[in-house]
Amino acid sequence: MSKALPRAIGTDRLELVYLELSELDALRESSSDASLLAHRGWSNPDQLFLGEEAWLPGFFAGRLREDPANETWTLRAIVERDDHAIVGHIGAHRAPGPDRSVEVGYTVAPSRRRRAIGTEALVGLVDAIDASGAADRVIATTTFRNTASIALARKAGFAPAGILWSRSSPWISRRLERTLHPTIERP
Repeated sequence: MSKALPRAIGTDRLELVYLELSELDALRESSSDASLLAHRGWSNPDQLFLGEEAWLPGFFAGRLREDPANETWTLRAIVERDDHAIVGHIGAHRAPGPDRSVEVGYTVAPSRRRRAIGTEALVGLVDAIDASGAADRVIATTTFRNTASIALARKAGFAPAGILWSRSSPWISRRLERTLHPTIERP
């Protein structure tokens, strides 16, 4: 079983807060009520996790149900400290595998872009993954045309590691990787 990440990861301006299974289920069942996370004291002005993103809570709830080792690794809200607004989401697709790699994904609300929020959040998450000692490599995959996401990953220390394509998908993806500090002792 992988080591857990902290439930909340703090950076200078942000909190990356793990969303519990009960919260994911409530978001999945509602798919239209942005106030569901208000019990945490957060606002959701950009309606993240709803509309086009309504699939996210159910997808990650499924990951948690399929393997409890994924707890604390998956979906997190990116919350700005100054106004307690959800400004994006970030997390690993699942806990690190036997190859000690972990794939991450991230989104910043359109109204909050171009303020280095994504870079700060990604660096914060990668630092927490590194500190856990559970992974040696972090992977980010984005569509080839998403130059902003590629630039964000590069600013966070990721390097191009290949191009992925599939006959079943119209998208060509860019794979980026960041090698973490190697661990001397492994449990």
